[in-house]
Amino acid sequence: MKIREHQEGEIRYATGPHSLTDQSPRYVFIHGLAGSLDQWKLVIECLDGSAGFLAIDIPGFGGSSASHDTFGVDEAAELIVEFCRDKNLHNCVLVSHSIGCVVAGRVASTAPEIFSRVVLVSGALDRASQLAQRPTRAVEHPRLAFYVGAAFLTGIFPMPKSMLRALARHSMLRRVVLWPFVAKPARLDGSRLMETLDNTGSSSVLGVMLGAGAIPHRDILESILQPVDLIWGESDPLTSRDDIKVLRRQVNLVRTEGVPGCGHWLWIEHPSAIARFLQSDK
Repeated sequence: MKIREHQEGEIRYATGPHSLTDQSPRYVFIHGLAGSLDQWKLVIECLDGSAGFLAIDIPGFGGSSASHDTFGVDEAAELIVEFCRDKNLHNCVLVSHSIGCVVAGRVASTAPEIFSRVVLVSGALDRASQLAQRPTRAVEHPRLAFYVGAAFLTGIFPMPKSMLRALARHSMLRRVVLWPFVAKPARLDGSRLMETLDNTGSSSVLGVMLGAGAIPHRDILESILQPVDLIWGESDPLTSRDDIKVLRRQVNLVRTEGVPGCGHWLWIEHPSAIARFLQSDK
């Protein structure tokens, strides 16, 4: 599917073959921590060609500039909602990944007239969010703390093009760099890494890390009124059965699917599984 990128004010976004004025997109994609809309390219390519989509860089990430010096969930969600309302979107499925699900939760609860459904990709993160809010819990959960710390620390600095090219060429380097996020880094298509990991990393990650204690993760999820679906990698160290049980109490969780042999970055390991999951609920 052809992807067209745009820049409008503070917002960088991508659309499909149809303009937003011609067709309200079926899917609206919001990326995860330190990511950009580029992370969804492989998923989008697996979608039915007639499915309209909109992928957005969260303000402060990718090519979207932040309106404040420090990142704020409410401020980012407000800008995204304003953008979607300006485009007269309606009856869309909001798809988000990882910590981006907190921003998506605020967006969904603020604009229920736009979004009819919410899909969380690797978004059952209750233990991880509680640890980020109270770092002293790392003593009790050292393994989980390692993966949470890796997610934050590796995302603070933009990934240079030279590193992306090296990752694309060398499977051993992919094992060394990507193993906290990907179950089997060596099996990734190196030729596609540069485009899916482009614009990765942002100083806004530091703001998220320092302000994690003030982000009401549970309250935001509980404010989602729409039906919620969850898909995750079964080898994801950040998601456990207990996390999914907690999520089930917080939201109207309708569908769940665990994908075997995949980690936290499901969008890069098995993008077709996400596309199939999305389109199985038309």
